[in-house]
Amino acid sequence: MKKTMFFLMGSSLIYCPSILKAQKNDPAKKVIKDIESVQVQGKLNHNSVNISRKTLDFIQSNTLGETLSKIPGIQNSGYGPNSGAPVIRSLSGNRVRILENGTAVNDLSGISPDFNTDIGMGNVQSINIYKNSASVLYGGKAIGGAIDIETDYVARQLSSKNLNFRALLEGGSNSGQKQAFSARGTIAKNWVWTVGAANQRQEIVRIPGKSKDSRCYDPNLMGFNSILQSLCQVDVDSRRVLNKSLFPGKIL
Repeated sequence: MKKTMFFLMGSSLIYCPSILKAQKNDPAKKVIKDIESVQVQGKLNHNSVNISRKTLDFIQSNTLGETLSKIPGIQNSGYGPNSGAPVIRSLSGNRVRILENGTAVNDLSGISPDFNTDIGMGNVQSINIYKNSASVLYGGKAIGGAIDIETDYVARQLSSKNLNFRALLEGGSNSGQKQAFSARGTIAKNWVWTVGAANQRQEIVRIPGKSKDSRCYDPNLMGFNSILQSLCQVDVDSRRVLNKSLFPGKIL
């Protein structure tokens, strides 16, 4: 009996259509409210630093980190002479956003510091540095700051000259050799051509004197001290030989 009642009630709900009635549009009941305007004032980020091409000619180095390490508040990760990333407020890697012409540079330098940032320093025109958090501008990977690099790979405006040429030649006894050039010109009213090339060679870096502590070169200390060998990163193979000719008597 109960099953029959439930079946009849369910059938009545299915076959009974619901009636919906929309509210009529009454122009006389329209209410218009004016929202008070709110004025928001802000200030520019005074912690941003701009480095021009003229300044880069004096402080430019092989890597981006070594170049920017001359700016107060920025350090170099220093993973060798040919690999260095900027460190802002003790934050580096994926916490410091590096951009090239407004586009994020996603390379292996954000994973491991022994990979150099894929930025040709010879083609850099200016660098904008944000020392504080720039997450609002560049996302979550800029909590430590951001570095926006402007290069001359793509021309943003027509040049006033029909032909521009720039060459770079650097060399040193212990800093490697670098050659680079770039040229650009105009073909027509709205057409620009550009070409460039770069070559860099780094020989063995020679450190004057001893690169480690004097104790690392003492055979008496390094012979049986395995902990000191690991700290100095030196593998010592020492042998002790008794010279019997120094003893005139018979040795038992």
